[in-house]
Amino acid sequence: MKKISFISKGFIFSFILLAVISFSVDSYATNGMQIIGTGPVVRSMGGAGSALPLDSAAVMTNPASISQLGNRIDFGASYFIPSSKYKVTTAAGYSVDSNERTTSTGPSPIPAFGLVLPINDTTTFGVGAYGTAGMGVDYTNNLYNNTTYTNLAIMKFAPAVSYKVNTNLSIGAAVNIDYATMGYNAGRSNANAIVPHETNAQYGYGLQLGALYKINELIQVGLGYISLQDFGDFKFNTTSGEDKLTFDQPQNLILGFGITPAENVRIAADVKWIDWSTTVGKDKPKYSANAANNGAWNMNWENQIVYALGVEYDATSDVKVRAGFNYGKNPLDKDRAFESIAFPAVQESHYTVGVGWGLSQNSALNLGFMYAPTVTQTGANALQGITSYETSLSETSLEIGLSYKF
Repeated sequence: MKKISFISKGFIFSFILLAVISFSVDSYATNGMQIIGTGPVVRSMGGAGSALPLDSAAVMTNPASISQLGNRIDFGASYFIPSSKYKVTTAAGYSVDSNERTTSTGPSPIPAFGLVLPINDTTTFGVGAYGTAGMGVDYTNNLYNNTTYTNLAIMKFAPAVSYKVNTNLSIGAAVNIDYATMGYNAGRSNANAIVPHETNAQYGYGLQLGALYKINELIQVGLGYISLQDFGDFKFNTTSGEDKLTFDQPQNLILGFGITPAENVRIAADVKWIDWSTTVGKDKPKYSANAANNGAWNMNWENQIVYALGVEYDATSDVKVRAGFNYGKNPLDKDRAFESIAFPAVQESHYTVGVGWGLSQNSALNLGFMYAPTVTQTGANALQGITSYETSLSETSLEIGLSYKF
């Protein structure tokens, strides 16, 4: 009864936490619109860890893996600092200066919370509430002599259960409840005037499945699947009526390896497939209603393969040192000039480091740092009045978290 009571408290606490922090998140992005990893430990490992569970964030990539974690609670936050710029040359009839513009979008907090509770020898309950995806720019009085503003931020709440089939195999599942805010002020209408779309919030739903198999004492392999996250249409009241935009998040498939070559060394390697074409591919995202008649999005993103590698080393009995690398080829279509300026998800390589410091036998402080160097994309789209453009993005983030085992 004590464990069941604790689980109930975990659910209640998580819902309250989700409601509070959902309104504090701003826009952030790494692999396309998805952050490279949830929580300071996984982010310090380059986002790898679907077959090497190190903390409660394992719920978000492979729910089966929480069977290898005991009772624990993890809090954390990332302070994410993006820097995007662009400049354009425009065709006749499109009045705009060619000076380089820098977004005024500021740093964003990315919250992280996870809880794991073994129920018995075979079954483990877990829950996570993490910022998982986002994107945004804020360029004022520029392209088409109007504001170019986009802002998407997504939180995910995931209660999960893992079951040990035998000593080597675990399976798991999680329900996804998403909360997203979206707004944009971009392009121009038929009247050559901007049509603002003030921030709207919607809930989304999906499912996660996972399996973890221990081959031997050296290697274990994990497989995770995240379904399409189905959101309600984002609704925007305009002077012409109500616009409704369908903006779901794509399905993911993750294959991971956890390797322990020595007692004090752990290596995680993940390969992730992201199905961008289904949600932001050709002629997407789509309007289900478009009263403002200001055109349709055609982001035309390609599907993306992301590679992540992380290493954790026990420098002393109290100090763990972490490092990681994450790479995913830019999924954008360079010929979709305006969309690339409004959603400049051109980032490819990410470098991470971190440290875990044991404060006591049961608690630890986790710190991390992520750096993604500047990537620039160039192209043109005469139909959009853009003879040439250049858009770039760089990112840094600081991570902090506390872990407690009980």
